[in-house]
Amino acid sequence: MRRHTDIIGRLGGPNSGSIQGVGMQHIPVASSNLKSIAYDPSKSVLEVLFKSGSVYQYYNVPVSVHEDLLGAESKGQHLAKYIKGKFPYRMILPSS
Repeated sequence: MRRHTDIIGRLGGPNSGSIQGVGMQHIPVASSNLKSIAYDPSKSVLEVLFKSGSVYQYYNVPVSVHEDLLGAESKGQHLAKYIKGKFPYRMILPSS
């Protein structure tokens, strides 16, 4: 079973703050489904690391949507309602 540190180490290094070289700093979140969230405002890319180990990037995401996600009481429900299916996305790493 892969650990969060294994995934970050494999993708960008534990001290790099990046995954796949995008240069985004992940912020740990309190959620039963999400582990951390990162956002690149210059590219409008939202990156989500799930507790399962999978990593997704969502594209053309306005900064306000990222801020709303960070402020949501339930991050998983907010992601499902306002982001999934609304923005193009790509799986960066499958679940462990």
